[in-house]
Amino acid sequence: MKATPRFSFARTTLARRLYGFALTGLLVLPAAHASDTPIAQVRETFQATRLGGDATQLEALPPWLRTRQVSAEERPVLNAYHAASEAMQAGQRWNPLTKLTLAHRAIAALDLALKDVHTEATHAPPARDLPAEAEVQLIALNTFSQLPTFLHTRPRAHTLLLQLQTHPDFGQWPADFRAAIYCAAVRLHRAEQVPLVAQQALQQAKALARHPLTRQEVAQLEAVPL
Repeated sequence: MKATPRFSFARTTLARRLYGFALTGLLVLPAAHASDTPIAQVRETFQATRLGGDATQLEALPPWLRTRQVSAEERPVLNAYHAASEAMQAGQRWNPLTKLTLAHRAIAALDLALKDVHTEATHAPPARDLPAEAEVQLIALNTFSQLPTFLHTRPRAHTLLLQLQTHPDFGQWPADFRAAIYCAAVRLHRAEQVPLVAQQALQQAKALARHPLTRQEVAQLEAVPL
């Protein structure tokens, strides 16, 4: 019998946990962002990946992202998606070293995106209906909360969740985006084995969900026993 590598964060860990990580909050911005914009195209790629069930579709995304001409405010968002794509691809790799390399690279890229988007936010008011910083924070939250515990990213996920939920404009953000934040909270609290808090977050997500894909996300969470 072929031995299983001791270190694998194999598909049952990284692929299954990260598979929907970014998608909960990436499809809910107002329609004013046309589908021909780089950000919208990236979201659509993630949609197709989630629905199609194959993270290898994201392999062409990082080179594509590097060629896009976007504003200084949008660049950290694209970089965060770049990092997210690498984290998702890690779940499709069998080599443990490759998985670990991709995960560490994703963490480093998300750190940089968070820093850059915060710096940009302090220099200019947002030109979008949803602050770029909030979008990057949600991407990082979903990634950090689902990575294996030995990578020590979960405390940072808690910090990001708190920052999002206590943002002074939280109540003004699109309902589906707020639902996405609550979905991220469900995953994080379930991973921490706090079922009561997770259930409360799930009910809040269900009440806010409007978009069919957001409702699908909520339904998937409901289908998983607490």
